[in-house]
Amino acid sequence: EYWTISFSRSSLTSAAPVVHPALLFNNIGETPGYQYRTIAPWKSWESGILSGADQSLTRDFTGTLGSYDRVLYRGGFAEYLGLAYQITKKPQYAQKGREALLNLDVGTVSGKTDRALALGSYSLAYDFIQPSLDPATDATIRDKLATLADTVYKDLNDNGKNLKYVTFADYHGQAYPMVGVAGAALSDYTNPHNLPLSSTPADWYKVGTVYLFENDQLHTSGRSLFSYGFEE
Repeated sequence: EYWTISFSRSSLTSAAPVVHPALLFNNIGETPGYQYRTIAPWKSWESGILSGADQSLTRDFTGTLGSYDRVLYRGGFAEYLGLAYQITKKPQYAQKGREALLNLDVGTVSGKTDRALALGSYSLAYDFIQPSLDPATDATIRDKLATLADTVYKDLNDNGKNLKYVTFADYHGQAYPMVGVAGAALSDYTNPHNLPLSSTPADWYKVGTVYLFENDQLHTSGRSLFSYGFEE
């Protein structure tokens, strides 16, 4: 992997203000991917990130993206733009990433997995470009990201109506970690505009930690979600 992950810091589990970026690194200059960016294999990985971000500079995220309009594609484009901004600090990547995040509720959905994967990518994108955002834009994006996280959270068991069915490889095994990422990215989110959310960042964080590895309380199996795919 290009980046070093440091996901379970205590600062990401409470409502204390989060200084972004915080999910994969605080300072990209301290990551192996950046330090060894001139040699293989990191050089080619970085080249792919920047190339992908450059393609997205020409995309209009306010409208349809044609055959790439599925939300998981749109989220991936936003994530690469955010990474490119962190690597280069070029404002055009942050501006286009901002556009993508402001339109995170635009795009087509082929299934629940689409939304879950988009949530993870958008959460990382937000973490990467947040330092470039003005307060009003930051607040708007946080509300949109929280709304998406709440929707994905409810999807996990059909809003409490499907407590027995788990499909690990095709859906839940991909979705639970992404909900946890959103919980970390928005750990200091307090729903200041009183949106009609039925879950909180603390709930989302539990999905990617306790429910994934210890006891899945969104289903009645009495086991971890992880146990459906791997020997514990």
